[in-house]
Amino acid sequence: ARRHWLLSRGAQLAFLIAMDMVVLTVSMVVAVQARGLVTLDGSDFSHQFLLAATVVGAVWLALIYGFGGYQLRHQRAGAVEYKRVVMASFATAGALGITSYLTKAEFPRGVYVLLFTIGTAGLLVARFVRRRAMHAVHRQGALLTPVIVAGSSGHVDAIAKVLRRESWLGYRVHGT
Repeated sequence: ARRHWLLSRGAQLAFLIAMDMVVLTVSMVVAVQARGLVTLDGSDFSHQFLLAATVVGAVWLALIYGFGGYQLRHQRAGAVEYKRVVMASFATAGALGITSYLTKAEFPRGVYVLLFTIGTAGLLVARFVRRRAMHAVHRQGALLTPVIVAGSSGHVDAIAKVLRRESWLGYRVHGT
C-alpha cells in the first residue's frame, strides 16, 4: 500500500516550519504595532526594521532546528517538543540581547519583551493545536503509521493492546 503524501517526512517538516514562520511573523507584527514604532512607508528605518525582523526570524527558526524542535519523533506525545521550542526561544532572546548590546544597536525593550513573549507563547500554542488536530485525525483512522510490534509474547500483546486502544497516537498495528 502506498503511503499518503502527508505522512512523508518532508511534508511534515515543511508544515512545521511554515507554521512557525506564520507565528513568528504575526508575533513580530503584533509586537511592533503594539508599540507603534514602525510605519512601512519605504523609509530607511522601515527597510532596516524589515531586514532585522527577517534576520531575527531566520535565527529563531535555525535555533529551533538546532535544538531539535523539528525532530518528528517528538511531535506525537510528550513534553520534549515544547521544551526544545522554549529553549530555542530563550537562546534567540539571549542572542539578540547580547548582539544588540555589543553592537550598540538600538532595539526597543518593549518590542523585545512583546516579541519573545508573544512569539514563544504563539509557537507553543500552535504546536499544541497542531498536535490536537493530528490526534483527532488519528482517532478517525486517517494518516496512521503502520507498525510491527516485536518481543516476547506477553509484552507484545500488552503493547499492541495499548496501541489499538489509544488510536490518537497514530499507530496501526500490522503484526506482532
